[in-house]
Amino acid sequence: MSPLMQAGLFLMDTAFSFFIVVLLLRILLQWVRADFYNPISQATIKISNFLVLPLRRLIPGYFGLDWASILLLMILAFLKEGLLIAMQTGVWVNNGGLLLLALADILSLVFYIYLFATLIIAVMSWLKPNHYNPVVQIASQLIAPPLTLVRRVIPPLAGFDFSPMVLVILLILFNMLVVQVLAQQGILLIMAR
Repeated sequence: MSPLMQAGLFLMDTAFSFFIVVLLLRILLQWVRADFYNPISQATIKISNFLVLPLRRLIPGYFGLDWASILLLMILAFLKEGLLIAMQTGVWVNNGGLLLLALADILSLVFYIYLFATLIIAVMSWLKPNHYNPVVQIASQLIAPPLTLVRRVIPPLAGFDFSPMVLVILLILFNMLVVQVLAQQGILLIMAR
């Protein structure tokens, strides 16, 4: 593959991934009811509004979920995977395989978002965190629901909270057993064309 083609693939992957991460953060922050006035929340909303608002006129939210953002997230991930493969092979491949790859890509990003948020909170707990830091606040709000579930099973012992470590282990298992299996199944469907 020529360097120009590699540069084009890199730029396309980066642009799609940026908007996918922004939409995913928008969905996750709405789901955990993160502080709307946090600068990170405001940035995700302002960046993604031009994509979401026109679609929201057609697809309203139900059950507390922003279905327009979810649909847009799936469409962007599907297009990203399809275009990357098409640019490399010269053909559009099996849509079922692309759908599995898109879902694996989204779940992989969820894994990394939660992994980094957990690590940020764990490190900041050792360093006397600035609770007014927007990144720390968002990370704390993101991981609060899964940490609460883990703490129900494993409460703090002798002043030590092992729930972030357990959450990291569970996230890694999720990545190995769900994300990688979905990606492998998607590749197998694409190869079977």
